[in-house]
Amino acid sequence: MKRLIFALGILLIFACSKTEVPKIPPVVVVQEEAIKFTTNLDTGTYNVADTLPLVVTVSSKLPSAGVLYSILVNWTDSSKQIFKLDTSLTVSSLSLKIPGLKKSSTYSLSITVTSKSSSTNTLNRTISIMTKQDIAVYPITLLDSISSINKTTSWYNTNRSFDQIFNVQKSLYWGFQQVGTGFVPFSVNQKADYWNDLGGYVYTDLTGDGKKDLWAYYWKNPWPTNAKGLHLFTEYEATPNVIDLQSGLTQVRKIALADLDNDGKKEIVLFSSGYDSNPFPGDSIGIFNVTSKKYKYLSNDIGYFHGGATGDINNDGLIDIVAYSGGSAVIPIHPTAYINKGGGNLELNNSIYKNFSQSDNFYTEELFDINNDGSLDLLLGGQNKLKIILNKSGQFDMSTAISLPIESGIELMDISFLDFDKDGRVDLLTMSNLANYKGYALRLYLQKSNGQFTEDSKSYFNVTQGSATNGWIKWIHLFDYDKDGDLDVVGDGIFGDVLGYNPNNLKVVYWRNDQGKFIQVIK
Repeated sequence: MKRLIFALGILLIFACSKTEVPKIPPVVVVQEEAIKFTTNLDTGTYNVADTLPLVVTVSSKLPSAGVLYSILVNWTDSSKQIFKLDTSLTVSSLSLKIPGLKKSSTYSLSITVTSKSSSTNTLNRTISIMTKQDIAVYPITLLDSISSINKTTSWYNTNRSFDQIFNVQKSLYWGFQQVGTGFVPFSVNQKADYWNDLGGYVYTDLTGDGKKDLWAYYWKNPWPTNAKGLHLFTEYEATPNVIDLQSGLTQVRKIALADLDNDGKKEIVLFSSGYDSNPFPGDSIGIFNVTSKKYKYLSNDIGYFHGGATGDINNDGLIDIVAYSGGSAVIPIHPTAYINKGGGNLELNNSIYKNFSQSDNFYTEELFDINNDGSLDLLLGGQNKLKIILNKSGQFDMSTAISLPIESGIELMDISFLDFDKDGRVDLLTMSNLANYKGYALRLYLQKSNGQFTEDSKSYFNVTQGSATNGWIKWIHLFDYDKDGDLDVVGDGIFGDVLGYNPNNLKVVYWRNDQGKFIQVIK
């Protein structure tokens, strides 16, 4: 019995001395919401010049430890790294400006957002960034100071549209054959009823979707003829096979881009000479609205319009139209102006011209503030002549015109503007036909401090003239053709046997900018 009591005592002692084991609560695992984010570039390919504004916003619940933003920009053409950023933040939005995208090219923007608490909670997105060639971004040391008034001109806006003009030229040349009341694409084994001489087209984003569109004019074949021309419009990069064809002006000589109704989209202004043979009856000025895909014709003044220009002549914020008509038995030589009154109303007003002679013909017109006084001046070029008429309260007086030195035997066709000698003053670059279409002549006129101009082409261009049996270069454009970050001079509308031109072997001629000197390249 004693033994039993002793054993029970021992057990009681051990039982009383045993330590209670605390209860451990279960581990609660907080499940993070999957990382989600948006950017200000989510609408598609983004056009940028030099600096890219970027905003990244985390749309999911932000992890308590914050997130790591990783941003990388590569130059797609060579995979060269342009920009890199890794930053840890506890905020849901990151805003920055990414520099270094001045070179005209395509870049790849990679954005990764990762939770600091869990490396597996991450999201990556890649966006294509396309730099948009824009002469306005170039500094005054390279380009003249482009004022707001000059940005209204057709020279400025149309020049900017030619950043890749040779991508579509071969397909442009071959035209359309008329079958009944419709048209079918022309092949090399057929006879083209309508053909393009590569002088009448524009290739740029007209609809605002980031993709290039194509407007082109086709001449009736055989030429000349009094039949209507054929006008083509297609959203070339988006839907190249969806083509809108309309008959219209007989012979479109020049095309200009201008926002005539202030809706943020540019219309195409068409300057037509009409039937190019006796009795030279002339034609209207046409306007193609890209949104409605309809034409409007300004028929209050019929003329043989070889050229024309647009810009805000009277500084009222509305874009006006100027043109110059060659003469015939039924049409006298005269300048033309349509003044924009707003609401789509363009009013004929030739009274803005003073002391113009009906014997003084000009082939090309441009508007540009040449003396930097805030008003657009009128530049006129023709056979053996180049004149500048300064704007005086919205009027142009030929009696005060500045005549520039120009040698005989050339017919001036196009004018461009650039500060070649980097003195802060606008210089003039012209393209002309040699007499009887025997080649081309490129001429540079430097503006001096007294407002006069001196021809000095050979100091800047290694080739200033080219001969041909029957050929010419119609236009010159300024853009970064070789994509090395500076402006080149590019010939367009090459025709005839100049440079060995033919539609199956199209030649590209441009003058490559080599530190301010321009070297001709033909390929």
